[in-house]
Amino acid sequence: MPVYFHTEIPNFKFKNEKATGRWLKEVCINEKRISGTINIIALSDTALFDMNKSYLGHEYFTDVLSFPGDEKKKISGDIFISIERIEENANHYNVSPEEELHRVMLHGLLHLLGYEDHDETTQIQMREKEEYYLSKYHLSP
Repeated sequence: MPVYFHTEIPNFKFKNEKATGRWLKEVCINEKRISGTINIIALSDTALFDMNKSYLGHEYFTDVLSFPGDEKKKISGDIFISIERIEENANHYNVSPEEELHRVMLHGLLHLLGYEDHDETTQIQMREKEEYYLSKYHLSP
């Protein structure tokens, strides 16, 4: 599965793109799914707010939006991430911005894999999956 990293944020660069791409592919394999093309796109808070409002009718800020692709039988799609939300969440949860970015990328991928978080039960399941896969991530080149 190719994972492509894009940014519309000046002076922002994703770290460890190859290792992160391999990790996301391993998540798909572990979920017994075939991975397709995944795009990770870093945006401003305002840009993601506008997308959330336009596409989902939600008038609030969010850290991630996922839109599935059209590759038949493969997990593919676009994961849009607010870098400003990542930084704010990292401070709030007392984790590094990089760890929070990985959590949010993973959260977006889990949505592409079909997981939801609309109620307490599915939120707990999503958090358990996040913790499990984050514990398996190692920053090796």
